[in-house]
Amino acid sequence: KVCVAPNDPDTLITASRDKSMIMWKLYSENNEICGEMFKSLTGHNHFVSDCAISKDGGFIVSSSWDKTLRLWDIERCVTKRIFNGHTNDVMSVAFSGDNRQIVSGSRDSTVRLWNTLAVQKFVFEEKGHSDCVSSVLTLPQSSSLSIVSSGWDRVIKFWSLKPAKCQKTFSGHTNAINSISICPDGSLMASGSKDGSINVWNLIKSKLDNKYLAGDSVNCVSFNPHFFLMAAAVGSTILLYNLSTRTMYQTVSQIDLKEAKTLPTVTTLTWSNDGCCLYAGYTDNNVRIFGCRPDTKN
Repeated sequence: KVCVAPNDPDTLITASRDKSMIMWKLYSENNEICGEMFKSLTGHNHFVSDCAISKDGGFIVSSSWDKTLRLWDIERCVTKRIFNGHTNDVMSVAFSGDNRQIVSGSRDSTVRLWNTLAVQKFVFEEKGHSDCVSSVLTLPQSSSLSIVSSGWDRVIKFWSLKPAKCQKTFSGHTNAINSISICPDGSLMASGSKDGSINVWNLIKSKLDNKYLAGDSVNCVSFNPHFFLMAAAVGSTILLYNLSTRTMYQTVSQIDLKEAKTLPTVTTLTWSNDGCCLYAGYTDNNVRIFGCRPDTKN
């Protein structure tokens, strides 16, 4: 997982299977963007699967295969809270829009809601997922907390808090869903699946808007924050889609790996705050940065 600090566009946070998170300071050298590690956050005793940063940039919440979440004080590099309750690997985590609540999804098939004091407020189970919950998000433009989750059971579920229940379910994929992303205005959602497809959903009309065939398992999807574009991680390549023309307009491949016996897989994608750079995490333990200055605005 790669996250960008909302209050500092030159700071990246990466979560890794080495059980740690690292903070990087970005700088320019020879017309290239480079990163230098300046902080390390350790404490989990298994893979760190996901992380999210609070809007004020003061805290990180992380999820791990050690079945816990952790809330971190970024300035002091210490764990403030440990969240216990999941009975299997925690796969995904997200802050609510006001940063007062935290949502998690786990291989135990549950979506859970917590406050920042690590008190579990609710377990969403009724009409819930029947397999691993791969990704959780909160709707950005919702007046009250609305949660979206995807799972290996091939469906996407929308959860309300008052009343606490599943409001609707989207079906359409034929294999596990690996990733979901919601565009900044909350009107569209993308889902990437192991079935090799990307579904784009119209959240206003609650229906499928378009389907893209990527040709291989889609590990991650990510909407650009300012341009009407979407990126998808497929194998060792990144596919860029123009949502206005509904076309895939560019394939990004790493050209400096010609001597590698097997190309590393792209596992995660995150856009810079201005939408002009794409940060990609690979299975060879590297984050690569790609410039992107499109003409298509929202």
